[in-house]
Amino acid sequence: MTKRILGWMLVGGLALAACKKEPVPIPEPIPTKTEMLTKSWKPDSLFVDGNNVTALFASARWAFRTDNKYVISTFLGADSGSWAFANNETQIVLDPGPDQEVWNIETLTTSLLRVNASDVDGTLRAQFSPAP
Repeated sequence: MTKRILGWMLVGGLALAACKKEPVPIPEPIPTKTEMLTKSWKPDSLFVDGNNVTALFASARWAFRTDNKYVISTFLGADSGSWAFANNETQIVLDPGPDQEVWNIETLTTSLLRVNASDVDGTLRAQFSPAP
């Protein structure tokens, strides 16, 4: 009887040892819109008033920083100022105030920024990817 109880205890112990739980993976946190935007971007396509000007701006960079400052570097020189999200983070406002420029965000991920804008100076449609 003692051997039988010890045998069952041994079998039960082996069964419990074999039921080792796998660690539950912890999902990566979803980045905020600010985390997705704040980096340096290069234009993949750039249309101004319907004209494809991508080739002219191939070496250009749009850099958005976490301190809400931006720098746009093109063959024409550099422009800098401040930026902010607006309209529930569906718009990027460059230089908020009377002379502001508003970009409507079509897509914003860690690897893609697609925007459009329209004002008295014309229209803009642009797609950017992270700059190396």
